[in-house]
Amino acid sequence: MIDIRKPVFPKEHGLWAWVFLPLIVGAGCAKGDHAAMAPLLMSVFAGFMAYTPARIIFKGWKKGAPQDGNIVFWSAAYVAVSLAFTFFTVSANPWTLAFYGALALAFAIALAASAEGFGRSAAFEFGGLIFLSVALSFLGAFAVSGALDPAHVAPWALSLLFMLERSTAARRVVRLGGFIPALAQQSAKHAVTLKTVFMQNLGLAFLSPFVALVIAKKLNAPLLPVAAFLPGFFTTLYFYLKPPAALRALGFAELYLSILFTAAFIAFYRL
Repeated sequence: MIDIRKPVFPKEHGLWAWVFLPLIVGAGCAKGDHAAMAPLLMSVFAGFMAYTPARIIFKGWKKGAPQDGNIVFWSAAYVAVSLAFTFFTVSANPWTLAFYGALALAFAIALAASAEGFGRSAAFEFGGLIFLSVALSFLGAFAVSGALDPAHVAPWALSLLFMLERSTAARRVVRLGGFIPALAQQSAKHAVTLKTVFMQNLGLAFLSPFVALVIAKKLNAPLLPVAAFLPGFFTTLYFYLKPPAALRALGFAELYLSILFTAAFIAFYRL
């Protein structure tokens, strides 16, 4: 049964950052026609939205299960919108089609990996993160500037460093089997382990700005955008002192932190 009042949304908060942070940072730091970002963002947004219903459909097809009409409808609607805005972007700059082709291939691989149960493996997650960061960051920069420039490398490298750091920290907490018992104060042992994980994450967040400074200097990039890493350290410090009450709180905090990083990085980079 189709009910257009019930659209299908991605449930993974981290995916929003993986997709839109490198795209917006890459486009926002590039010099050129920033009006090109509008159809670009819409094409990627609709394609991103199509992934969740497409994954459900693909899994159901693999199992021979009947398909939900509402999910099929929204998958088709998202794909149609994505293709329409992709057409606008490619019409303005035909070479962007190469980036879209790579993203389409990644989309198909992700569907197959998810259906086979590999979607939560570390290799798949971090491999996907690195690939998306490359494809989307340079797609954004290329769509705005119309060319690939060495100056586009630094925003990609620094945003990738931020995403790797935050994803590693979040994964270590989420994959900790005793997370829920620890928060519910049902297991003192798990609570100690959780505290240790947050301490290690704090060390990682402390080192990231220094690594970012080295990368920025090596690539002759502005150093001020490195300040965008600092909220990550203070967020991790807060969670160390006061662990989140639920995984949902951690997810939303990381999402908001990614938005802050994106805005601050672009603002500092363009000063």
